[in-house]
Amino acid sequence: MATKTNKLAIDGGVPVRDTTANPWPRSPVTGEEEWRNEVEPAFRAVYDSGVEGREGTRAVAFGREFAEYCGVAHGRLLTHGTDAIMAALVAALDLDAWGPGPEVIVPNYTYIATASAALDRGCPVVFVDVDPRTFTLDPAAVEAAVVPGRTGAILPVHLAGHPAEMTALNAIARRHGLAVIEDCAQAHGAAYEGTRVGALGHAGAFSFQSSKNLSSGEGGLVTTDDPEIDSRVAAFMDSGRVPHGARWDYPRVGWNYRPSEYVAALLRVRLRRLEEQTAHRVRMADRLTSRLADVPGVTPPQHASWCTRHAYHLYCMLLDV
Repeated sequence: MATKTNKLAIDGGVPVRDTTANPWPRSPVTGEEEWRNEVEPAFRAVYDSGVEGREGTRAVAFGREFAEYCGVAHGRLLTHGTDAIMAALVAALDLDAWGPGPEVIVPNYTYIATASAALDRGCPVVFVDVDPRTFTLDPAAVEAAVVPGRTGAILPVHLAGHPAEMTALNAIARRHGLAVIEDCAQAHGAAYEGTRVGALGHAGAFSFQSSKNLSSGEGGLVTTDDPEIDSRVAAFMDSGRVPHGARWDYPRVGWNYRPSEYVAALLRVRLRRLEEQTAHRVRMADRLTSRLADVPGVTPPQHASWCTRHAYHLYCMLLDV
């Protein structure tokens, strides 16, 4: 039963929850049974194989499984989410290592990695406004920011788990010949008109950092339906080598963003529970929204008509002050 009080706990009132006896749930969800039955055997299999990095099979398998989950043909596991954005930009724009890249349109409300990844690849960043309801790119602001001959890509962010307005953004991209790279770091399992994010642009970039809905501590992944983009991502992350190429052949400039097989093993276990955990997030968010409906001065997260599934990495409210 809820407790009513005239004094907040921070001011000496009685807390409504004893967090020592009843702590808040943690994310990622962990448990002894999962460790004993799934994670520990997966880690031991990596250890016993003697293959913990390059030439391993688990990173490839997870890339394939996550691509299937998103509904695309290709997925490449990397070391970080920021690396995934860089790789997606390089691959979608076919950038080399020697000259400046084109301008990239980025929302002015996002995590810094969205912009720093583009800057790292020599692409000037153009910040534009977000929609105040969804906190995602405003298509009208994007259209106004496009400069023919200078703009090369749109980098929408599915912030907090709410998909950006991809139909309008893709239409702008087609009119101006731009690449669309989705920043899906906070949106694992989110859906736009029934299609999961990561399958809505030329490429999608995911993060598996410790705070994310699907986590391995650190990690990133690029999704795409385009085999050329996938090949360029593979070269970017593996010292310039392309898939199925010769061991000592380097047709492109690349770096080392190859993941550990232990990371892949953990992600393969946790991916199996992503749908169940996302559904739980949605239920809890809906419950909170219903409880806040009559609270003056608070506007719960708003869903645009195209958002058929909010992933609720964050529960973003608006407060009237």
